[in-house]
Amino acid sequence: MLNWKELKKFRLKKPKQFNLKETKDMQQAQFLQTLAEEARLQAQISSTKVVPKSLERMANLIGNHTWKLLLVVSGIMSLLTEIWQR
Repeated sequence: MLNWKELKKFRLKKPKQFNLKETKDMQQAQFLQTLAEEARLQAQISSTKVVPKSLERMANLIGNHTWKLLLVVSGIMSLLTEIWQR
């Protein structure tokens, strides 16, 4: 029969507990680093223009009134298709 001292040898050790404060600080630091990288990327994207200055007004019109423009263009295309088939 095993006595108390022998049982103590076989006892499972407690798993090492993480310091929650350190873990949260590391997660926060990683989040802030990712946020800084994204901010740098957004600044670079906003500083470069995709559309030249001369076409900017037309691009804004298309962007703001997409469905209206799509409706007009599809109507014109269907009329031209009907005329072309006759």
